[in-house]
Amino acid sequence: MDLDHPRQPAPRGARSRGRYRQPPRRSKRPPRRPSTMRLGNPAHRLRIILLVLAFVLSIFAGRLLQLQGVDAPRYATLAEKETLTEKDLPAPRGQILDRDGMPLAMSLQTVDVIANPKLWHDPCAWRELSREKVCKTENARADAARALQGRLRQLQERGAADLGRLLRRDPAQLAADLARNPKSQYRKLATQVDPLVWRKVRALKLPGITREPGSARLYPGGALAANVLGFVDHTGRGQGGLEKALDRVLAGRNGKLVYLRTESGWEIPTAGGFRRDPQPGENVQLTIDRDIQWLAEQEIAAGVRKWRAKSGTVVVMNVRTGEILAMATAPSFDPNRLDQADPRNLGNRALTEVYEPGSTGKVITMAAVIEEGKAQPTDRFHVPPAIACGGHEVHDHYSHGWERLTLNGILAKSSNIGTIQAAERIGPETLYRYEKLFGIGEPTGIGFPGEARGILEPPGKWYGSKRCAISFGQGMAVNAVQVTSVFATIANGGVRVQPTLVKGYVDAEGRFRPAPEPKRTRVVSEQTAKTVTAMLESVVSEDGTAPAARIPGYVIAGKTGTAQKADPACHCYNDKYYTASFIGFAPADKPELVVSVTLQDPQGWIGGGRTAAPIFRQVTEFALKTLKIPPSRYQPVRLPLEW
Repeated sequence: MDLDHPRQPAPRGARSRGRYRQPPRRSKRPPRRPSTMRLGNPAHRLRIILLVLAFVLSIFAGRLLQLQGVDAPRYATLAEKETLTEKDLPAPRGQILDRDGMPLAMSLQTVDVIANPKLWHDPCAWRELSREKVCKTENARADAARALQGRLRQLQERGAADLGRLLRRDPAQLAADLARNPKSQYRKLATQVDPLVWRKVRALKLPGITREPGSARLYPGGALAANVLGFVDHTGRGQGGLEKALDRVLAGRNGKLVYLRTESGWEIPTAGGFRRDPQPGENVQLTIDRDIQWLAEQEIAAGVRKWRAKSGTVVVMNVRTGEILAMATAPSFDPNRLDQADPRNLGNRALTEVYEPGSTGKVITMAAVIEEGKAQPTDRFHVPPAIACGGHEVHDHYSHGWERLTLNGILAKSSNIGTIQAAERIGPETLYRYEKLFGIGEPTGIGFPGEARGILEPPGKWYGSKRCAISFGQGMAVNAVQVTSVFATIANGGVRVQPTLVKGYVDAEGRFRPAPEPKRTRVVSEQTAKTVTAMLESVVSEDGTAPAARIPGYVIAGKTGTAQKADPACHCYNDKYYTASFIGFAPADKPELVVSVTLQDPQGWIGGGRTAAPIFRQVTEFALKTLKIPPSRYQPVRLPLEW
């Protein structure tokens, strides 16, 4: 077929013959217009979107109104608690110094180890080994946990073991402390840690482990003056001795730091805050002489061991000022090792324990009789072997028949019967008045915590034999400082000076402020004091009860004491329990020092002239040489003992 020629129309009649079929005619359509997009009406859709937006915004607006309006104070308080931190800045505790300014107690800078349990339990912190890295989301925390591949618990246990070894704490207990509240951000793990130890702790790079400045109380002399100084607790507060009595002076005033912190507990430096610097405590300078205190402690400890005594005390006092130069007790303790101390030895027995003074109390009776003009040292007395008093028979410590003693002889030989005879010349009311004037039954004024004021009942309660017993130092109770003050009063010409342990205070600028002047009270006349002093010199003579107290070159005046103690089992006197003592002053011609020695329940020998007097001699001789007190320039007065 030739495709280049157009198709020819079919011949007529072809339709009838079926050979050609005429295609049907198509109706003519108008040409299509090009299609164009019609824009829809957006108003309906916009209304829907605006309604949704309005609903969402109304929810936010309502919540905002609740937060900033209705619940604003509560949420502000919660937010402040979460971010605002207040921290006390401890004030440096003052030192306790001896009379020469040498430290007896001081504080050292230490470190308190602090934990942030929230960081300790944060996987991100362990993964990054950074105390500042905190997981912000749960997904991040889960990623960190997966990165550790289950080793978090192992790392924490190892960290607790290393930390416990350095802080000397049980690792299991340490881990328990950290796990107690894992969401908290502050827990103190250890106090008073050596800065060198902290360096090792910091080198571990444990998450959440930080430090705060701290302090530790140190006593350079160990047990030296421990019963005077006392001790502090783990917070640094005084709990015994002068540490407690002067705590407000020594402690100063803590400062305060207020700051905003991050979620991980770190301070935000640019957020501002408030800081009040701490005010350091003052240093307290005592009257204690370090050298005399040391020797007194050595001598009384040796005496307690030698005589197998329950305890013992030594007090050394300046006659004219009332300053206590030494106050020793045995047994004692080391405040640096408080956990190893026997609780029975923590107190200061010279002030906190009382006892019946015995014959040392006869000095008050003699002074009262002489001051009242009822007797003189040479007055004559017929002293019987025994004397009846209140239904009881009183004897002397030695057996004798009738004796012809002077008043001086009664004191030198320590006759109970002769002292009763002398006391009868003044009567109970007058004797009681002098006992009070000498400070018996009254506070010493030192202000020591736990001080016992002693026991002295009024004459109306002097029933039975107590009427007689009071005159020779039984039936009443004193502490060692009180009875030492009695002899200091005689040595000071009849003027009682209130005892003191504090010389003054030194502030942070180094300025010294002296302690208030001690109270002074005239008890007996100067002439009476001189007369009693001469009588006390006879006690230390060869014919007296204490020749062992004599010191070459010095005239000594003193008195022995051997007092029965009540048996707690029967509340009666027997031969089981005694107090042995000696109290004296030197030089007798110009008194400077008074020294008392007391032994409780010595074994083998109970007399103060043999047990306590040698200790007095050792301590007094050392103190006289240490203080460069010149020897006596006169011979002791020899008053007659008998007639």
